[in-house]
Amino acid sequence: LSKKINKIDLIIASPSVRTTQTITLICNEMKYDLNKVVYDSTIYRCSFQSMLKAIAKTNSDCKTIIVVGHNPTTTEMANALQKDKAFTDVPTTGIVAIKFVNLTWANIGKKKDTLWFATDPDEIDSEGKSKID
Repeated sequence: LSKKINKIDLIIASPSVRTTQTITLICNEMKYDLNKVVYDSTIYRCSFQSMLKAIAKTNSDCKTIIVVGHNPTTTEMANALQKDKAFTDVPTTGIVAIKFVNLTWANIGKKKDTLWFATDPDEIDSEGKSKID
């Protein structure tokens, strides 16, 4: 993740124990202030529509956000928001990055955009390089 993304503007996460552990690792690696993470209980085991509503609240000044949630909603989001790849299951700590063009967060989900990259933790080698890139 740190090799692909230079700056994170916002992290939105479910407050579960597992996502909190994941967020701590991301923040340490990405030099993101853990105190700035927005923990949103509405995305814990939520519906697709609830996830969209949580993202839609994001300030338009935020260009790069990370959302850490749960399946099956994560996989549904990955498929609904991009047109390039069909995911059957985004694995735990898997990453799906989507580039949105001419889209405000308030309009998230209105159109599909472009898959930037995706990683599966089982496809990362011992040097931290994706075997699928």
